[in-house]
Amino acid sequence: MKTIFGLFATYDDAEATTQALLDRGFSEDEMNAIVLEDVAKNEMDVNLEKITVEVSDELGQKRARGLYAMLASRRPFRLAGVGRVYAAGDVASVLATTASLPGTAGTGFQGALEEFGVPEDEAQE
Repeated sequence: MKTIFGLFATYDDAEATTQALLDRGFSEDEMNAIVLEDVAKNEMDVNLEKITVEVSDELGQKRARGLYAMLASRRPFRLAGVGRVYAAGDVASVLATTASLPGTAGTGFQGALEEFGVPEDEAQE
């Protein structure tokens, strides 16, 4: 299995890439995302805490897709040196959880990414 990491300058870029992968046959279950809480709340037009209600009431029969669906029912948590984030997907959840464990303050999220195989310069960014 190959893992590809991407860092996006804007939420819209991340959502567009997610939609492009979905259009090419990938599923949300095959993707991972870590999004700053403030970015998610400012950029998304769906209330993550009430997405199941909004899917039926606001979106009608449309199914939530992409980052909306991936972040649904997630609760943000604090990463030292990063802030509050939502983590969706198995890999993202493990990386974020590892980075938030006591005793990881020196390496934090960057260290977790590097340990997973992300090159140092990309993990730092």
